[in-house]
Formats: sequence, structure tokens, C-alpha cells
Amino acid sequence: MTTPLDIALIGCGRRAQRVYFHVLPKLPKKVRVVAVCDPVAANRDAAAAHFGAPGFGSLRELLRTKPMAAALVATPPSSHHAVSCLLSAHGIHHLVETPICDTLRQARDMAAQAARHGVVFRVAEQFWRDPVDLLARQLMAAGVLGRVGRITHFQAHLGYHNNSRHQVMAGGAPLAVNAVESRMDTVHYINTERHHRDETFRNRSFYFPGGLLVTDLAGNIKGALGRYDRPGLMEIDGTHGAIVQEATGHWNGKAEVRPVPKASLTDGSGGYSESYPIVYRYRDADGQTQTLSVHGKADGLVFLGAHVELPQARFAVENEFASLGVATPGQAAFAGVVHDFARLVRRAGPDPFTADMAVMSLQMDLAAALSAGRQGAQVRIAEPEIAQVDADRLAAVQAQFGFDPLDIEAVVGHAFPMP
Repeated sequence: MTTPLDIALIGCGRRAQRVYFHVLPKLPKKVRVVAVCDPVAANRDAAAAHFGAPGFGSLRELLRTKPMAAALVATPPSSHHAVSCLLSAHGIHHLVETPICDTLRQARDMAAQAARHGVVFRVAEQFWRDPVDLLARQLMAAGVLGRVGRITHFQAHLGYHNNSRHQVMAGGAPLAVNAVESRMDTVHYINTERHHRDETFRNRSFYFPGGLLVTDLAGNIKGALGRYDRPGLMEIDGTHGAIVQEATGHWNGKAEVRPVPKASLTDGSGGYSESYPIVYRYRDADGQTQTLSVHGKADGLVFLGAHVELPQARFAVENEFASLGVATPGQAAFAGVVHDFARLVRRAGPDPFTADMAVMSLQMDLAAALSAGRQGAQVRIAEPEIAQVDADRLAAVQAQFGFDPLDIEAVVGHAFPMP
């Protein structure tokens, strides 16, 4: 039997505590946390106690000791490039939290340094593992929707996450984008994560090979200002039918498949599309299976999977980690990310979201920003002028922190200051 992959958790703050404190202990046959690293003593001590692993306040100290074969990086994005490059130089495989980093130049360097040193480098993108997305890909592959020509998201998760979803759904990168933006003042919104005094609404249309148009329309923070809770609205439209997901609560989404009746396609008899709900299955405390029309937080229940019953077939996705206590669709998505990464390190698994795709998600953002700066003019994803947008972003980061973001020693010194 394969021994678990020894990993270090680098960055033990909010993201680690909300996600990886729950997920990693449930994957004992895949990964084993042998070290934790965080400059903040409270975070470091909490992680060390939780995982029963030694704590390090310095990344350099961790790398001198090097008890791990791989690392999971959950530090702020401004430090991702420096941490990744150091890990690569030390031969440490690593999985980096989203977004990949601040600039395209950094992202490309991260991928290049990993390739140079022969280590596995991936980004922990999990949004494409949502049950509706997984079912949609099955339905598309089976031809249930016919030729899919349009995917629309409204107040969903515009930006890096959705860019990644679009690539997985389309099976490749886009060719071009049109984007416009509009800013408005708004009531001052504050929570523990974000502060807003204004809102920028963005409209982005990405053109993929084969005639697929994917459109994102969203404000700052997916409904934090009172409009729609995540995942917002999504519609996937094909020649033979559609999938529609509604916003019904935080991270919940009531969804259904709407195929056009076969008679309407063959004899022109007309008629509206039929409707078949996507059903989420959970196991309760008594071991009984319950079915719900939405997914998300279901206290006391363990998510088992989701399915839709169509006249021609049943389509289903399963939570392969349910028996390990991975209880929610979100946890199952993260468990899948870690599981796939561990298999890649062992050279034994699929590679559904590559390093190149992770870099492309950031490049899509820059291309959209360039288009918006040109009042919506179409921009090719590979347009050379994107480099200037990226240079401006790099300069802005430098102005924010007061040192060169490409200076690995300076960034590590800032992110992991000496006691």
C-alpha cells in the first residue's frame, strides 16, 4: 500500500483553518501533515496542536529542516511567487492556494521554476468541482444539450475562479474577450473579510474555439452588497436543451436540466422544454439517505452525491470521500484537489487543472482589464499589450509594499519576518 505523502502546511491563517484543518485529517491515506509554518504565533500554535506537527515561524527554517516531500501553500497571494520559487529550488512539490499570484510575470516564473527543478506545481482551484459543473460536463459529453453555444453567469464568482471553471467546461483556453466596467458608490459594507465603499460591475464575454460564448456579469463580491448569494445564476444553453442554476442561499443553488422534447426536435411540433431537477443526496445521523433540491450547508448531514433522472438515462456524481467524513460539497471539492495533487506527485493520477491553465486564468483577467480600458473593444487573449497591463499591476504591487515583488528575498523577509 502506498504510504501517505508527507506535506508541510505553509500559511495557517483563515483559509487554512476554514478549509484544510477540516479536510487534511480526513485524508490519512493520501497526505500526512509533518510540519506547519506561519509567522503569527497564534496561527502556528493552533495548527501545530491541530495536526500534531512541529511548528515553524520561518520559511527558511522549515526549508533547512525539510521534513516534507511536498507543501500546501495558503499564504496571502502576494507571497505565492516567492514561496513557490523557493520550494521549487529546494525540490519540494507544492500546491498553491488561489489565486495563483498577483501578476502574470510571476505566474509564468512559478511554472517555469517548477519545470526547471522537476517538481509538481499546481494551484488549488476547486470551483469546477461543484456538483452542477460536474454533472453539466457529463451531460455535455453525452450530447444531451446538443452543441453548447452559450454559458452565462450573473452575480456568480467573476474573476480567477470563474476563468478556471470556463477553461475546464470548454476544454481549453479562450481566444478573445470583450469587457466593460461601471463603478458606483454604495453604502459602506464591512465584514470580517472585505471593506467596500463602492462597487465595480463587470461584464466580460469570452470567446472560445467552436463558437462557445461565456459571459460573466458580476459586482465586487458575489452578492455581499445585498443582491444575490453565491453561486448566483448560471445558464448553459445548447441546441437541444439547457441547464439552469438559481441563487437560493449562500453557496446553495437549485438547479435543473431542461432538455427540448425529442418530438420538437424531429417533427417541428413545438412545445416548451421539459424540466428535470438536479437532486442532492445526503446521509443523516441515522444512516438514512435524504434528498434535497439545494446543496450547501446541511448541518448534521453528509453529502453523498448529486444526480438527475432523464428519460434516456440517469446522470450522477458521487462524493468519493463521504465515508471519510468529508461532509459538504465544498469540502469534497477541496479533498479532490488534494487527492489529485498527491496522485500527481506519485505520477499516478489525472491532471484536470494544469499549471498552464492556472496561469491562463490570470491572463484572462488581464485581457479583460485591457478590453475594459478600451471601452469594450475586443482583445485577443494573447495580445502583446497585455504585458503592459501586467507591468502596471506589478508596479502597483511594488508601490503597495515598497519593494520589488520579484525579489524573492525581500518578499520572504516581509511575509516571514525574523522574530
